[in-house]
Amino acid sequence: GVFWNNDTQRGFVWANVDHTTDFQGLAHNIADFEPDGDVDFVDFAWFASNWLDTNCGVCSGADLTDDGNVRLDDLRKFAQNWLEM
Repeated sequence: GVFWNNDTQRGFVWANVDHTTDFQGLAHNIADFEPDGDVDFVDFAWFASNWLDTNCGVCSGADLTDDGNVRLDDLRKFAQNWLEM
């Protein structure tokens, strides 16, 4: 199955059979904010619009480290996701 929460921009995939690698392509990239299957400048614009937000919970999904702030550590994680695509 697949579960996706639009509010938190997070989700997961599960399998009830012994073929978990069959579902690898369904994994969502956490920096794909729109989501369209890739991380590009549209996603960066979304991330940048939340830059330096503090004590904001999930910060519209831009808080990639779940610490309540959008700072350099989140940008680092965003960049890692960009390069993985």
